Amino acid sequence: MTIEIIIGIAGVVLAVLTYFAGVQRTKQQYEQDDVESRINRLVDAYHSDASKYRYYPLRRLINSGVLLLRSDKEIREACRRLELRNSRSPLEPHAEALSNVDLHVFFQAIKEYKLNPDDPDCVGLAKEKMT
Repeated sequence: MTIEIIIGIAGVVLAVLTYFAGVQRTKQQYEQDDVESRINRLVDAYHSDASKYRYYPLRRLINSGVLLLRSDKEIREACRRLELRNSRSPLEPHAEALSNVDLHVFFQAIKEYKLNPDDPDCVGLAKEKMT
C-alpha cells in the first residue's frame, strides 16, 4: 500500500512539473514572437519611409520606431536585417563610432536632449550626453 501512495504522489508531482514547464516554454515563445514582431514592424516602417528620408538613416530609424525596441540587442538585430535588405547599414556613416555604444541609450539620448539626428555632430553630442 505504501508503494501505491508513493507512485500516486510521484505521478501528481510529475504532472505539476510538466504543466509548469509548458507554461514557462509558452511564455518564452510569446516573448520571442513579441521581439520578432517589434523588429519586423521597424524594418517595414523603415522601408515605407524610404522616399521621405532617403539620406537621413538615423532619422528614418527614429521615425520608424526604434525606441519601441527594448534593448541594444534588438536594435542591432533590426539594423542587421536592414543591412541585409539594403546592402547598407542604417547606421552609416556612423557605424564605426556606434560600434561600442548601447544603441538603445543612444537613441534615448537623441530624444531626451532633442538632438537633430541629421546633424553630422549628432553622434558625438549624444555620446557626450550619455556619459
